[in-house]
Amino acid sequence: MTYCAYFKIKYHLADGSFVPYAKSYDFWKAMIQKVSRKATEFELRCWEDEVAAIETGEKFGKRVDNFETKEIVYQGKLSKEFITEILNNYLTGDERLKWFSLFLKKDDEIIFFSEHYGTEIVIPHINDEEIDAVKKYPELFQEIDFVHIWDENI
Repeated sequence: MTYCAYFKIKYHLADGSFVPYAKSYDFWKAMIQKVSRKATEFELRCWEDEVAAIETGEKFGKRVDNFETKEIVYQGKLSKEFITEILNNYLTGDERLKWFSLFLKKDDEIIFFSEHYGTEIVIPHINDEEIDAVKKYPELFQEIDFVHIWDENI
C-alpha cells in the first residue's frame, strides 16, 4: 500500500503582509534531507520580486516557460551543491522561506511538494515502512499542526 501525507504547518503573517512564514523550518529541513535521497530533479517557483529565490534558480537550474501563472519557474538536476544551498541558505532577510514553491522529483514525478513558502507540504508515495515515521512528525516538530494521511489508491 502507498500513502500520501499532507502536512499543515502553523504559520504567521507579518503586519501588512500576506506571505506566510513558520517560526522554525527544522521540519522542512528534515523532510528535504530525507526526500532528497530519492530525488533526481527539482522545480523551484517564485515571483518576479523575489531576488534571492531567482538567484538560486539561476545558479542551479534553467528557467522554463510558464504559461499558466505569473510565477518564474526553474528546473534542474538535483546535486549535492543544490541540497547544501537549500538546507543552509533557505531564509530571506525577514526570516521566511525563500521559495514560493519547491518540488523535488524523481524521474519527472513530484515526490515532495513544498508550497506557500513551506507552510503546506505534501509527500506522496509513502510506503508501509515509512508511514510510521511520517505519523510522528507532529510530535517531533511543533510547527506541524497536523498530518493528514490517505491511501493513494482510493
